[in-house]
Amino acid sequence: MMRSLIPLAILCCSLNVTAAEWLDHSVDSDFDHLTSLYHFLHQHPELAFREKETASRIAQEFQEIGLEVMKGIGKTGVIAFLRNGEGPLMMMRAPIDALPIEEKSGLSFSSSVRGVGYDNATQVWISHACGHDSDATALVGAARQLNAIKDLWRGTVVFVAQPADEIGEGAKAMVNDGLIDRIGHPDYMIGYHNLPQFESGTIAWVPFDKAAIAGINLVDITVYGEPGHSIWPHKAKDPVVLAAQIVINLQALISRETDPMDSAQITVGAINGGATHTSIPAEVQLRLSVRAVESATQERINESIKRLAEHQALAYGMPEDRLPVVTVQPGTMAFKNDEYLSKLAVSGISEMIGESNVERDQPSLAGEEFATYRTDSPESKLFYFWVGSTDPKVLAASEAGEIKAPALHTPVYAPDADVSIKTAVKALVGIALKALEK
Repeated sequence: MMRSLIPLAILCCSLNVTAAEWLDHSVDSDFDHLTSLYHFLHQHPELAFREKETASRIAQEFQEIGLEVMKGIGKTGVIAFLRNGEGPLMMMRAPIDALPIEEKSGLSFSSSVRGVGYDNATQVWISHACGHDSDATALVGAARQLNAIKDLWRGTVVFVAQPADEIGEGAKAMVNDGLIDRIGHPDYMIGYHNLPQFESGTIAWVPFDKAAIAGINLVDITVYGEPGHSIWPHKAKDPVVLAAQIVINLQALISRETDPMDSAQITVGAINGGATHTSIPAEVQLRLSVRAVESATQERINESIKRLAEHQALAYGMPEDRLPVVTVQPGTMAFKNDEYLSKLAVSGISEMIGESNVERDQPSLAGEEFATYRTDSPESKLFYFWVGSTDPKVLAASEAGEIKAPALHTPVYAPDADVSIKTAVKALVGIALKALEK
C-alpha cells in the first residue's frame, strides 16, 4: 500500500518552504518505492502488445493509491483516473514496451529475459534499451505526488500507460479501442521521453513555432529486372544495378529538392535481392524510412520517390509494365507544441526544477506516436518534452571525445535513473499544478 504523503499546503506553511522544496523532499522520501518499481519493470521487459506483466504491475500501482483503473485498452494499455472535482481534463502518457536487444549495461538488475521476437518465431533477448521503464516509473511517481496534493489543483488527470510504442502501433490501437470515448476530450495532452543527449536533471522542449517531432513513414520499393546468368549480363536486366542507382539518387530528393532549412531525411534501411554469386535476380526489395518536420514536405518526398524510381527504371530500359512498385505505409504525424500550454508547462517545470535546468531544443527527426491521440480529439492542446538521462560527467567526457555515451536502442543504454526519474516526476507535477491550478 502507498505510504501517507504529507499534504503540500500543510507542510509548506508549517516549515516555511517553497513548493519546489516540498516536492524535492516528497519525491526523495518516496523514491525507495519508485526504485523498486523501476527495477521490476527493468527486469521484466516485454515486447509490443505483450506487456501483460508490465501492465499488471502498473495497474496495481495506480489501484493502490485509489485510482479508477481500466486495463486492456488497445490490447495491453492501461488508463487510470485521478479525479479531483470540476476542472480541466489532462492526459499524461508514457510508453511501456521494450526492445528485442540483449542488455549489456552491467547493471546489477539487468534484464536476462528471452522471448519470441516480433516475427512470432525467433527467440530474442529483450531489454528496456529505450528507457520506457523509467518513463513509466515517472508516470506512477507523478500520480502518487498529485494524489497527495489535491488541495492545490482541480480537475482530472488521466494517466495513460501505452503499449507498442516501438513499432508505432500502440497509440493507434488505444484510439481505435475508444480511448477518447472512455476518458473524454482532454483539454491538455502531455507526453515525454528520456533522452541521453541531455544531462540528467534537465528538461528540454521545442518552442511552439517549430515542429517538436517529425512525421515518419515507411516506404517499400520492389525493383524489377530480367533474370539471367552473370556470364550473359547483356541478355538480362540487372535489378541490383537499377536498385543501386535508385538508392544513390534518392538522396538528391533531400539535397536538391528540399529547402535546406526544412529538415527531412531518407534512409534506406534494407536491400534484399538475389540468392547466389553468379545469378542476376528477378527483383530487389528496398525498405526506406522518410522523416520530415513538415507534413507537406513528407507528402512531397513520398510522391517524388515514386517519380524517381519509375523514371530511373525507364532510363534503364525497363518496359512500363515492369516499373518499380512503390508502397507508402502510413506513419506517425509531425506536431508542434501548443503555445498556450507550452507557456504554462515551461513555467510549471521551471518552478519545480529551476529555470536554468530547462533547455530549448531543436526539432527532432525521431518518430513519435503522440499526435495520434488527437485523431479523435483535434482541439486538445499538446505539449511534449525530453527528460535528460545522462550523468553530466559522462556527457561532458563524451562531448570531449574521451568516451562514447550510451545511446538509445543500444545494448549498453541505461538512464541515470535516480536523477532522471525524479526530474520527470517533478516536471509532470509542475505542469499539472500550473495548468490545473485551483
